[in-house]
Amino acid sequence: MISKLLVLACVAAAANALEATKEAAFVKSVHDDKWCHEHHLGEGATFCKAHNGCCFSPKVELVFKGLSRADKLVSQYGPCHSCNSHENGWCAAFGVPPKATPEIGEVWDNCIANSGCTYEDGKCLAVPPKSEIEVHNCAKQKVDAADSAGLVAAYQTCLDAAYIVEDAEKAANALLHKNHSLPERDLPNYRLFLKSVEDGGCQDLYAYAPLCDEKDSDLYAPSQSDTIRHKNSDKVDGQYFCVDKNGHEIPNTRKQEPLDTAGINIDCVEERKRHAGYQCPNSSVLTSSGGVVEISTVSLGDCSGQSTCQTDADCEGWCCFDNCQYSCQTPVKPFTGCADPPVNREVGQALLTVDNAAAPFRHEMQIKVACRSDFSVPLGMPSAVTLTCSHGRWLTDYGETTFDLKCMQQCGAFNIEDTGKSVIDDLSMNDDDFIIEGDDNFFGSSRTIQCQPNYGIVAGSKNVLANKEDVLVCGADGSWGEEFTNARRSIECSVCFDDPTFIDVSTQNSCLHYQSRSSECTHGATCTGADCAFTALTPAQQNCRVACRTCRKAEMAYGIVDVISSEDFNALPSEDLNGLPIDNLKKWKQIAGKIKVYKNRTVYTMKSVTTVTSVPVSQACKSTTSGDMMLAKGNENDGFWCETGYAIMSS
Repeated sequence: MISKLLVLACVAAAANALEATKEAAFVKSVHDDKWCHEHHLGEGATFCKAHNGCCFSPKVELVFKGLSRADKLVSQYGPCHSCNSHENGWCAAFGVPPKATPEIGEVWDNCIANSGCTYEDGKCLAVPPKSEIEVHNCAKQKVDAADSAGLVAAYQTCLDAAYIVEDAEKAANALLHKNHSLPERDLPNYRLFLKSVEDGGCQDLYAYAPLCDEKDSDLYAPSQSDTIRHKNSDKVDGQYFCVDKNGHEIPNTRKQEPLDTAGINIDCVEERKRHAGYQCPNSSVLTSSGGVVEISTVSLGDCSGQSTCQTDADCEGWCCFDNCQYSCQTPVKPFTGCADPPVNREVGQALLTVDNAAAPFRHEMQIKVACRSDFSVPLGMPSAVTLTCSHGRWLTDYGETTFDLKCMQQCGAFNIEDTGKSVIDDLSMNDDDFIIEGDDNFFGSSRTIQCQPNYGIVAGSKNVLANKEDVLVCGADGSWGEEFTNARRSIECSVCFDDPTFIDVSTQNSCLHYQSRSSECTHGATCTGADCAFTALTPAQQNCRVACRTCRKAEMAYGIVDVISSEDFNALPSEDLNGLPIDNLKKWKQIAGKIKVYKNRTVYTMKSVTTVTSVPVSQACKSTTSGDMMLAKGNENDGFWCETGYAIMSS
């Protein structure tokens, strides 16, 4: 059985090798199945065999075309495969048809029909290659190029001999036919470097002295050249072409003139991107690995615009055509997934929860970028941005690769004690002295601070004194500050104050007048005793409390007294009262206490007692009209008798 499989495999291998006789590239390369599939970026065999070392299977093409679009895009293998040997994955993918019958023979037939595959232990496996695929090494190839007995020297020797044959044939053709000589391309030995050694040419021996990458000598520089003679003898010898970093020649880049020549303008760095599968995002046709071709869904608009570039040199990316005009675009790799989203966590942005963690950033997947929980967007701005993974890049709903999501740090819970100490006595602010309005803590939210009723402003900015309130706004740095200046709270309130806006109606004097004339504060007073209520004082005494020495009376009338429990009081430090003099403890007065009270309670309970007496029927009376009974009257000596309506029961 095994020998039969090997024979069939060898026969099929010979037939399959014929598919790759026409090669577009000169540089000899050996690839695996995955490489050929990934670089097969056009439908059909032509785009496949343009890569030296890749072959195309029409049989597998039929199977591949039957796959769904999604399966094609995720497949690692396709009809374009290695000409050298197969991988187990390729044989497993295309060696057993989707609807194979269980008969062993049919499974064998489908497996071994693919050259390089064999059937063992119920599996379609790859025939082990004779040798491993060797990666090109520029440094080694460069050493060989300097060797007089190396591959480059052997190729040059073959070329020199071929040129002698070509030149002699052209001279004979011109002499024999004179004015009717045959076209050069019709001569038997025309361009022998394109023919195999078997046909008298040098193609099988192709070699060149490479240029290596400046940073890594094992890799290749993008642009290379060889020593093939120019078709015009008066030109400098050499053909010019691009290679990838591993030295594989990039198809359709070989020219007989330097690649930067006007009219050619081939940039090998950009050609490497095309070779890896990158394409214009606005192209009308997009192609993925395996030759999966799809019409682009990008909107072309009304084609009323103008081109913004002519060549790639005009752009940071590529100059791309969208069937309307040319424009600069960043190249993409069609249908590929995306890298991590452009989320700037340093400025508070965060990625919302993503479903399907196994493939979180696949093509056409949508995500949302929002602000972290401790950040928020400015009022009126969108709270999140939707991004779509499109051909390896993240796009907004407007098709742009950048987006503006400003995340501003939220402020902490507002506490006036955290806004600094008093400029008057260096004490912390007391929340009881103020009326504070506002709840939110996001960027732009505010706190309006005013004095309690019958309290006044004793310190503050000009704006605070004019408006009698201090407005603090949550700023971009996540701190509370006055609007425009970002200064911290400046308002201070006290029950002991002079109202700067007060004007005595009767005298037209302000508090400033009474500061040096406190005796005039009582002019017009109707109550001058110590027992006078604060509201009975003169307007000057009520509004100019510092100047008129009425602060104590105002405190008694309007002062807000702190109340704490006895447990909290006892917990206060005995040596230091948060930086205040320990004597301040004496200012606390106990206004209520708890004592145990014992009370007695009397409970009354009512009970009903029924007494039953047994007597002979001769001493019992029964109603003559009902069933009621009662004791008979009388005694044993005088006899027993009943009341009217009753009769002795024994009678």
